[in-house]
Amino acid sequence: MKRNIILHVITPVAISILLFAGTFALVVLPFVQNHLMDYKRDTIREIANVAWGVLNRYNEEVTSGRMTLAHAQEQAIIDIRNMRYGPNNKDYLWINDTQPRMIMHPYRTDLEGKDVTNYPDPSGHLLFLDFVETARDGNEGYVNYVWQWQDDPSRVLPKVSFVKGFKPWGWILGTGIYVKDVEHTIKSITQQLVGIFMVIMAVITALSVYVISQGIAIENRRLEAEQAQINSERRLSDIISFLPDATFVVDKNKRVIAWNRAMEQITGLKEKEMIGRESMAYTKVFFPRRRRLLIDLIFAPDKIVEYAKDYVRFHQEGQTVSGEIFAPQLGKEGRFLFSVACPLYDEKENIIGAIESIRDITERVKIQERLIQSEKMLSIGGLAAGMAHEINNPLAGVIHNAELVQMRIAKESQKNLKTAAELDLSFPTLLEYVTARKIPGLLDNVLSSAKRAAQIVDNMLGFARKSKAVMEKVSLPVLLDDALELAKTNFNIKKRFDFKKIEVVKQYESDIPEVHCESGKIQQVFLNILQNAAYAMTQMGGDAQRLTLRISRETGEFVRIEIEDNGPGIPEEMRQRIFEPFFTTKEVGDGTGLGLSISYFIVSENHGGTLEVIAGKDGGSNFVIRLPLTNE
Repeated sequence: MKRNIILHVITPVAISILLFAGTFALVVLPFVQNHLMDYKRDTIREIANVAWGVLNRYNEEVTSGRMTLAHAQEQAIIDIRNMRYGPNNKDYLWINDTQPRMIMHPYRTDLEGKDVTNYPDPSGHLLFLDFVETARDGNEGYVNYVWQWQDDPSRVLPKVSFVKGFKPWGWILGTGIYVKDVEHTIKSITQQLVGIFMVIMAVITALSVYVISQGIAIENRRLEAEQAQINSERRLSDIISFLPDATFVVDKNKRVIAWNRAMEQITGLKEKEMIGRESMAYTKVFFPRRRRLLIDLIFAPDKIVEYAKDYVRFHQEGQTVSGEIFAPQLGKEGRFLFSVACPLYDEKENIIGAIESIRDITERVKIQERLIQSEKMLSIGGLAAGMAHEINNPLAGVIHNAELVQMRIAKESQKNLKTAAELDLSFPTLLEYVTARKIPGLLDNVLSSAKRAAQIVDNMLGFARKSKAVMEKVSLPVLLDDALELAKTNFNIKKRFDFKKIEVVKQYESDIPEVHCESGKIQQVFLNILQNAAYAMTQMGGDAQRLTLRISRETGEFVRIEIEDNGPGIPEEMRQRIFEPFFTTKEVGDGTGLGLSISYFIVSENHGGTLEVIAGKDGGSNFVIRLPLTNE
């Protein structure tokens, strides 16, 4: 324990004192000195700029014709001669021209009007020539030289002056500070800082003694806290073990420290197999390759957007994250999981680990899939059955009879020859006639068209069957056109509903990229909306029934699909409920109220997009679908 105190208490205190002293001597004092000199130089520069402003103001009076040049210069000299500043109000400004000739000096009036070209300071420096060179043509700058102390010619001291040229009059304006003043100020401040430093050192020494005296008590409390944390983790593990949802906990190093019974059941791995496993080893339980779970996002908040792409309906509230994902490694066919993860904190609000709870939602997903499939069958079942009855039987007759005709005009069978003889016909001549009139080719065309119609019917029936939920790249313009062709086959005699009579206007942007989606489900969404639009326009009546289909790319990596009709429209109060299950405005027997609610689910839940209805431009309804481009 003594060694720990020396290591954890005395050594840091001693290092801190040495660092503080070194910083004070090597950094603080030089900084203060440099900063003070810079401050003084900036001060005389600002004062010179104020006086320069006085000259400029009088020059404007001359320019405007309100004063003569001589009068303006005389007044300017008076004003600047009377300007004083500094602790004793004895610091001043002077003016000379670019000859150089002294224009005004409040303490050396004996030089006024004289040529000071060869006037040196006590060190032999021709300072006025230096002023002219520095401030020529309106420039400015600092000059070092030696000059008398304010109004006392018996004292000569180093000085730094700021000079600035006033080009309109050919004057040079200057003012300065004495180096001794700055050094005196620096010395005074240094003495104050040293005093403060000594006080701080005394306080630090006293605190060090106190810290050392408290070291043993702190070390004891630390050991007690560690034991308390161990007990707390044990209690947490006991509580987690009995949670109904599969739950596991990791520490800040992402090592598993708790793995409850529900987790054992869903994964088939016992707690003893997982405790202490290192970072992300637990992901292999769910996926065939290393992949982050929600619990890993807690430790990488800056990469949540990137890592969350693996999840459906990902949501973040504060530091709690949730989402759904498919785990192919669980069970024989994989399981759909809903997970929630959040951080764990100590008493100081530091993150010490994270916890994730997992719920198996496979049955819920299957129910949703069945609901979608049921609605698909409702929307097209009648059409498929009618086609099977109304088209398949006549098509079979057409194909069968066409094949019989081919047989009776193309083969020299005994029956064909006998019948031809009874009619006093030459069968070979008949064959020549049939061939010359291209009747076999026409029959081939009949058979080909009939078989193609049969294939179309078969495709319609295939559409009604359940498809696999596979994401694939799909061209939305092609998918929407296919749905439109399916809708055109819908005909209802009772409601006088014929989709082919509706005018369709297509406004597709070029170069629309393919979108990852479940093509069968998205086609079902399109078909539902198209059929609802046709139904609404039919109920309103009129001949100018029109559908406008638009596909465009939006900012933010979305594709926008619009299906707009010119029907009666949907009132605002109904638009708010249009996607609720079992809500319908159709007559009894005409609809279930599930079509749009399932379409909304397909777009928003399965594809991370949006579906809304807004008022159309021509008073009808406009259904707007937005699908993400990167929904992989």
